[in-house]
Amino acid sequence: MKKLSILILAVLFSFAVNLGDASAGKVTPSHVYQTAANIVGDLNKIRVAGGGTAVAMKSGASGKSPGDVYDAGARLVGVLGGSAGAKPGGKITPVHVMDILNKAHGLVKTKGATNTAFVDGKSPSDVYDAVETAIAAAK
Repeated sequence: MKKLSILILAVLFSFAVNLGDASAGKVTPSHVYQTAANIVGDLNKIRVAGGGTAVAMKSGASGKSPGDVYDAGARLVGVLGGSAGAKPGGKITPVHVMDILNKAHGLVKTKGATNTAFVDGKSPSDVYDAVETAIAAAK
């Protein structure tokens, strides 16, 4: 019985690791946008609670790449008082951008996190606009 339990746990662990790898490859600009929009929402909550006004979502960027968005995310981490660390080598993907934005989001301390609805069809330029909005809201 003990061997069967260990075998079942090993299979479940293997499945969880493989599922994690598969889902990590499916991060799209729309997923990253949702995270950036949540950061904007949380920063705006802090601004309003402090007597300030919310910052409106920027728009209009075009031709931005995941690398451009990563750089903006690294700037956001710096504005929030953190350190972005070394930029990943090679081609920057939405997964890399999600990592830096999750780091930024971890630096935002609010009561009751924002949960922005997922909107499909977002581009890296849309994400760039949201990160630039977050930078403005963090200042």
